[in-house]
Amino acid sequence: MMCAVPRDPDSIFVYWEIAPDSMDRLRKAAGDDAFGSSQWVVRVIDVTDISFDGANAWQTLDITIDRGERKKYVKAPEPGRTYLLEYGLLTPDGSFLEAVRSNACAVPRKGVSDRLDEAWSMANTAELIRISTDAFGNNAAAGKRLNGLGIALGEGSGSGGIM
Repeated sequence: MMCAVPRDPDSIFVYWEIAPDSMDRLRKAAGDDAFGSSQWVVRVIDVTDISFDGANAWQTLDITIDRGERKKYVKAPEPGRTYLLEYGLLTPDGSFLEAVRSNACAVPRKGVSDRLDEAWSMANTAELIRISTDAFGNNAAAGKRLNGLGIALGEGSGSGGIM
């Protein structure tokens, strides 16, 4: 099991766990001599906008790690891309033997988003102030109107909230 989570445009947090049978499979595939002299790596694979078949990545990057590590922040090669991460062995002859593969991880692009989410702009401040009190300052009537908008008024300072 391996899980990758984007942290920011420049980094990904990844953690993994290797089952004993997966470790045995790696040892057999590499051979005892190569297994002992291989490097443990996290491979970062750029799979942006493709159906990854194991060989068609845009680019890969190997990050050497200590064998006992089970989590790591890794540098994303480029913001705004989608990555798979693999943990495994890089053998002395350059072969990579995968132990586990992560989920696809979309790293955000840098800068301010150009996406405008209308769900966050349903009511403006002036409208909320207008309906929060009626012409006589009667908040009981205003409370009913605010509840109709999905806004709850509680008792005391700071107890109101969005429902």
